[in-house]
Amino acid sequence: MPTLHDMEDEDFVRRFDEMQISMDRLWPGRSRRRLFSQLRGHVLEVGAGTGNNLRYYEKADRVTAVEPNPVMVDFMKERAQSVGYWVEVVQGSADPVPLPANSVDVVVYSLVLCLVPDAAKALGEARRVLRPGGRIAFLEHVAARGPLGLLQRRLEPWHMRNAAGCELRRDTVGTIRDAGFEITALYRHHPFFNPPWVAPVVEGFARLPAGTTG
Repeated sequence: MPTLHDMEDEDFVRRFDEMQISMDRLWPGRSRRRLFSQLRGHVLEVGAGTGNNLRYYEKADRVTAVEPNPVMVDFMKERAQSVGYWVEVVQGSADPVPLPANSVDVVVYSLVLCLVPDAAKALGEARRVLRPGGRIAFLEHVAARGPLGLLQRRLEPWHMRNAAGCELRRDTVGTIRDAGFEITALYRHHPFFNPPWVAPVVEGFARLPAGTTG
């Protein structure tokens, strides 16, 4: 599992990227394609990493990918040249997002809201940059209940040290609702190929209510 220090090393990021591509053939590639290949308009992906999702945005009119890690930004710029359509790659964070207000139609979070320091603030930024009626697409792992939840509680300090700060027990769906979004589609599952404590996974869409702006 990568630490924050590892993610600053170019050779490690290259190996990590290759591993992610291999894992996508099992999971979460199918979920990502199901969610992201239908997106249209101006799509913004926050925390886009090395750009593994860029290939799924073929129906979008415009794609902007934001990533804070400069090594990953360089990898993503290379990948963006091979997807067959223009992608704007920007080095920046989830809070604040380096885009103007009311400028995008969809904000994508793919295994990112577990990593950002404050998911509520990140979603507030999504509200700011979304046009009226805009929506978010999300694929995230969340807190479990029962015995698995107890396991997450015990493993979380170790997991955060060894997974670049990733938190296991966030109530991401609740945070999305608290940020003022309406959940329009939600699928919860336990991927077979995921570590059992990094589950359940939620994927779906949420929309700003009509007449709502950031």
